[in-house]
Amino acid sequence: APSSSIAPSYFRYGTLNMLDPHGKVIDKFDIPLLLPTKVNAVMMNFGNDVEKVPNIFQNIIVRLLLSTRMDLVKVSVVDMDFGTSFPIVSSINNPLFKSQMFYRQDDVTQLIANLAREISEANRNFSGRYPDIDAFNASAGEMAQTYHFVFIDDFPNGFTPQSIEDLLRLIDNGNAARVGIKIFINYSTKNPT
Repeated sequence: APSSSIAPSYFRYGTLNMLDPHGKVIDKFDIPLLLPTKVNAVMMNFGNDVEKVPNIFQNIIVRLLLSTRMDLVKVSVVDMDFGTSFPIVSSINNPLFKSQMFYRQDDVTQLIANLAREISEANRNFSGRYPDIDAFNASAGEMAQTYHFVFIDDFPNGFTPQSIEDLLRLIDNGNAARVGIKIFINYSTKNPT
């Protein structure tokens, strides 16, 4: 079982291959694709291949659980397809794994309110004394705080204009990332903004 109380700064989610002038893969160059987590949010847009993103998100979740103490990981998934895009999350049967799926517009509004409350609580508990959750967790031992990973599929489906504004406010000021709320968004161009 992983013993780290600090979540990884990057997740490897694929490989970038160098091509020669004829479009063939050069075997000697295998560059890892890294997804940063020490940013305010990560937005992905694969154009017409948006169905690839849930698999990338699930890959991140598994890597996260293999690298960080499971009791310090909380996962929230916004999937208006009733969770069908994220079968791995619902199949993990471990009492230490905290996860929640959000399927309805009201659930999304509640999730954002919960995130704002988590930020406020973290600011009271440790934020004034430490620059971020990693610094706190490095010295906290058993008092380490939980990281909250939020995966939003098919954004902005399920979001009201107000919930979009509230989410952007959480992302823009950087407070969410600083206290361990990591937000990953699959932006879908098929949905209106």
